[in-house]
Amino acid sequence: MSIAYIIIILAMVAVAGGFAILAGFGLRNLARGKHTMFSIGAIVVPFVIFGIISMLVDGISKAAILTVMVMAAIAIVALLFSGVRGMVG
Repeated sequence: MSIAYIIIILAMVAVAGGFAILAGFGLRNLARGKHTMFSIGAIVVPFVIFGIISMLVDGISKAAILTVMVMAAIAIVALLFSGVRGMVG
């Protein structure tokens, strides 16, 4: 193994550790009532969709593109429903 691979692996471990620390602070703030479940869910939904799609297709790049398309479709539907609700109510 070359030095470059070791540096890349250590960087990935550091980033994963950073994400774990941030998730811990997020859960702590959620428990203290500083965030709502809706705001946490809005962050988690794309990762869940990506995980599901990545199991269904072969290739991470295809899964990422399909995730962006699905999230764009969800955003369009949400905008339509919020606009209709604003016109009626």
